[in-house]
Amino acid sequence: MHGVMINSRLVWAFAALVVSIGAFRASAEPLAWPREVKGSDEARIVLYQPQVDSWEGFETLKFRLAAELYLSDEDRAIPAALEVQASTTTDLAERTVTAYDLAIIEVQISSAHAAFEPRIRKIMKSHLGGLSQDLALDTVLAHFEDGSSARLETNAVPVSDLERPDALVGDTPAILVSFEPAVLVLFDGEPVFTKIEKTRLEFAVNTNWNVFRDTKKSTYYMLYEDGWLTATAADGPWTPAEKLPKTFKKLPKTESFEDVREHVPGEEISLEEMPHVFVSNEPAELIVIDGSPIEEEIVGTDLAWLINTESNLFRSKTSGDYYYLVSGRWFRAPSLKGRWSQVIDGLPESFADIPTDHPAASVRVSVPGTPEAEEAVLLANIPQKAQVQRKSATVSVTYNGEPQFRKIEGAEVYYAVNSPFDVFRVGPTYYVCYQGIWFEASAPEGPWVVADSVADAVYAIPPTSSKYHVTHVYIYDSTPDTVVVGYTPGYTGVYVSNGVVVYGTGYYYPPYIYYPAYGYPVYWSYPYSYGVAAYYNPYTATYGRGSAVYGPYGGAGWGAAYNPATGAYARGVSASGPYQAGYAGQAYNTRTDTYGATYQRSNAYASWGESVVSRGDEWVRTANYSDSRGSAAGVETSQGAKAGALQTDRGTAYVGKGADNNIYAGKDGNVYRRNEDGWSSYSDGDWQTVDRPETIGDGFQDRQAQAQQRDWPVQSGSTFESLERDWQARDSALRRSQDFQSWRGGRSRSSLGGQRSFGGRGRRN
Repeated sequence: MHGVMINSRLVWAFAALVVSIGAFRASAEPLAWPREVKGSDEARIVLYQPQVDSWEGFETLKFRLAAELYLSDEDRAIPAALEVQASTTTDLAERTVTAYDLAIIEVQISSAHAAFEPRIRKIMKSHLGGLSQDLALDTVLAHFEDGSSARLETNAVPVSDLERPDALVGDTPAILVSFEPAVLVLFDGEPVFTKIEKTRLEFAVNTNWNVFRDTKKSTYYMLYEDGWLTATAADGPWTPAEKLPKTFKKLPKTESFEDVREHVPGEEISLEEMPHVFVSNEPAELIVIDGSPIEEEIVGTDLAWLINTESNLFRSKTSGDYYYLVSGRWFRAPSLKGRWSQVIDGLPESFADIPTDHPAASVRVSVPGTPEAEEAVLLANIPQKAQVQRKSATVSVTYNGEPQFRKIEGAEVYYAVNSPFDVFRVGPTYYVCYQGIWFEASAPEGPWVVADSVADAVYAIPPTSSKYHVTHVYIYDSTPDTVVVGYTPGYTGVYVSNGVVVYGTGYYYPPYIYYPAYGYPVYWSYPYSYGVAAYYNPYTATYGRGSAVYGPYGGAGWGAAYNPATGAYARGVSASGPYQAGYAGQAYNTRTDTYGATYQRSNAYASWGESVVSRGDEWVRTANYSDSRGSAAGVETSQGAKAGALQTDRGTAYVGKGADNNIYAGKDGNVYRRNEDGWSSYSDGDWQTVDRPETIGDGFQDRQAQAQQRDWPVQSGSTFESLERDWQARDSALRRSQDFQSWRGGRSRSSLGGQRSFGGRGRRN
């Protein structure tokens, strides 16, 4: 039926957009190992996948690296174990970590090549020092899984004494349950309508449904799929519309009304096939169950999950309580008709026992203490950085009338009430946070310049304020020409609460609505937490939004926004988004009066031109990075296969698939190889099988002595355990990356938040 098709189209059209946004990077810069660096002196170095030892503040990566050096005057490869340190910047949307300014701390080689040692050290440091390399984020994360000895320091916030609440509870939304096809029409506050020129129609600006009002007859119309519903009040009751007024044919022939004009007069909807229409003026969520609940037990747990709903809905077999997950938060009710309350703590332990291969396993990310939850929390602490050109970055702030400022409760900060921008006053200084960059001025109208620092008081803004998201935007460094800025996912609405990541603060921030004596009513929304069926996407570390029951665009956001600069409204999906990030469909940008197709654009710096802002992964390569260490370029190999290359004054570093990725640098300084027969070590100029230690003690010392007499190397227990973990991490990283690429290519649907296709007109058996 139509409802099913709409939901699946939404989810997978959105996924396709993600693919298109980052496709050029995936193809032009493969992340495969091993990689080859060819110097101008005929020396050739093959690098194997890094083995991470520590990641400090998500800024400094320390790792070991096995390498093979090929010299023109030597007939065989010379293996070496390298200790490397590099600065890093992370792109969560692309799941890449760019390691740059590589510093070679130590080079260790076998005694068989002692005569070459000074030359080898010089070549390694001169050819590799200062280079940049892209690593798959999963390559790094795999080294911090259970049992790893790698160290992770997550404090990457350049603000002293910054305190975050342990839990973001907020307000409990209205949770509606329907056992028949239903939809939810959400208005952000009381319905606000604005006139459509040359018609007698008005359209609702604070809902993402296509809702119109005929001012002559005081009748309301709503586009539902291919037909129309009508009502005498915005809150219903809604019934099928028999005929549309002729004034609909006068709708503007613009892109913003194109989807509506295509459905005039529309298809007939019968009373039997139309859904029940719920209407709410405050945040709400809708659970649509396809008929009577159908439960399926989850083996090994005390839980049953409802399989005939697209919602994440469970029942405890012990207590009989129902549990519902949305926006990363759990809600509980004694029955499906009961009153829902938020679960602050006391979530049944059985949720952590849901098997990882179960269809409902996606909820594990919202269960405190699970590996999925811990990794999501880790990702929520990784900053996205960018380098800003001072002279090029500008912002023009608009107000609805004269600037008006109001004190934020709990902070010595005043915010602009009548501006859609995040404008603040602290003492005599004004600040505006725009698309991840802080600006400052001595007057509310500007002129605005890129800020070197922000008053500490700003970071005391509490989550009860609609401006809380700006406390996750920071300034890291500055020079006379540039400023390094960054933000953590809280800026885009992904927060840490009670050991899991959640969407939004949980608080409802009523919109700004102003009715002037003449002209259009003025409206804009603030960040929201509910009403969009938000679910966590582990591949992008962001929350996806979308369900057919929330509107034609899957509940992507409120429908239109007033632009004080132009004095007009523009229709679209989620005007700029609630956290200044892109969402599904045609997102209207109130700052520029432009549209752009996007979905889960989690990097706020994507809207700036490359000449103004370079994202962290860009300023260290390609056109945005050039110094004595080189500038990046795209090339093809001699076979015509695509590869990435870094042209330097010492040669070219090629990235592409070659030999097996099975060489490792041991913590003892030796080079090891892993194949089907086990481990071997490079010793005395050749690969030799190593003995696996069974115990660490006198017996081991005896075996070690015996092995040395046989000229057969043996690993210490700690070295072997470390190598085994590195091997497992490399295998895990490969599987992680393959899963990401599979999801990205639209071949895997298992991890898109557990969305199932029911709702709208629903599925009937």
